[in-house]
Amino acid sequence: MYNNVTNNENKRIFDASHNAGRIPRSNISSRQYGHLGSVLAGVTNVRVSVLLLAVLAFSFPGAMLVGASSPQIHDAALIACSLFSIFLSVREKKGWGGPFFIGFGLFAAFSLFSLIWVMKPGAALGRLIDLAFAVLMGLAIALCSPTQREINRILNAYLLGTVVVSIVCIRIDWASLSGWARLGRTLFESAGSNLIEYSCMLIYAQMYAAYRFLASRDHHVLWGIVFIFLYICGLLTGVRKALVIPIVFIYVYLVIRNRRNAIKILGITLLAGIVCGIIFFIVTNYFTSMGSRLLDMLNDILNGGADAVPSGGSSVEERKWLRQTAWQAFFEKPVFGLGVGQFRVYSVAHGGPELYAHNNYLEILANLGVVGFVFYYGAMALMTRVLWKGLATSDEGYSRFCSFGISFLAAVLIMEYGQVDYYQPYFLVFPFLISAFAQSHAPIRPKRSDAHEL
Repeated sequence: MYNNVTNNENKRIFDASHNAGRIPRSNISSRQYGHLGSVLAGVTNVRVSVLLLAVLAFSFPGAMLVGASSPQIHDAALIACSLFSIFLSVREKKGWGGPFFIGFGLFAAFSLFSLIWVMKPGAALGRLIDLAFAVLMGLAIALCSPTQREINRILNAYLLGTVVVSIVCIRIDWASLSGWARLGRTLFESAGSNLIEYSCMLIYAQMYAAYRFLASRDHHVLWGIVFIFLYICGLLTGVRKALVIPIVFIYVYLVIRNRRNAIKILGITLLAGIVCGIIFFIVTNYFTSMGSRLLDMLNDILNGGADAVPSGGSSVEERKWLRQTAWQAFFEKPVFGLGVGQFRVYSVAHGGPELYAHNNYLEILANLGVVGFVFYYGAMALMTRVLWKGLATSDEGYSRFCSFGISFLAAVLIMEYGQVDYYQPYFLVFPFLISAFAQSHAPIRPKRSDAHEL
């Protein structure tokens, strides 16, 4: 009872002082003043924590601008921003990160445990470092527990970094964009990375820009222009996922928002088919690299599929061999897998390239077996369950963000058929933010007894 009175008194005094522009010390005891000061300090710390996470989000694409030293810059930014954010937020204990953070933590712990049976510990070390960095970032997000507006600021920084990098890529590759050049290859390879990493950052930024265009009440034109710009950049990369995934995201989002209206869903489906046809025509006629790779893939599908070859063939043929080899590795050790980071070693031992499986599902199954697969995708399933429940809330902003989270995860699940991203911080920042928000800021529902009394 005393605490409730004290809190109410603090609130009354703070509101009065805020309106008057000053705090009347004479009306506050030393204990109350100290409590009020700690509350104000906590608000300040959370805001600084959000700023640090925004800087970190910008650094994911932005670090590529510094060239060959970008990996070191990126790692330093992740460690510094995460640790300082944890230091500022740890006293508040606002949240525990939600189901994805817990599941990913168990996944990382099991990866560390797999060192017991790995074939080549050196190959495992690099992946364990990546997972440790990801857990550190996830802990910073969990403790900070950003609000929806703060999450928008963090992802705005990610989007800004992607736009800036894309402008630089266009400037570098402009002279050759009308031919077979692939946007971003020059900059990202000079920075020790690859085109796939750039295309993934583009796709994540595209999905966020599309969500802001569809959900925001203002600046629709700006968000639309940003999405179209990034989508065109994705087409210029020649990466086929950049053509498909943003359309999938928009379709799933609109279906979820109109899930109780069958007529609207049919209309959305028809419109999506028309848009895909128009985009296919434009791409095959005006985007040389993307169009040729898209037609090659369609020819392989229509002709019964490509042959699986370990090297020397097309990308489709090589990736088919990698997937078959990953299945073979999984069947040899289905429960615990080969051990973290070991598929590359397995591939070389069987006459293939030193590459990942180009399939997130098979990469995890081959390396960490069913146990690792359940930890990782079980966490995603639990997070999706929380988000689905959030769709029914009366808070429209929260419901729309839950729609974004489900649509993002659905698009990512499709992407992961052709990529490996379970350890990449530039991807994990999204599910960490979505999970932490869904856990910490869900609207409070009245208990059944309370509702009955009402």
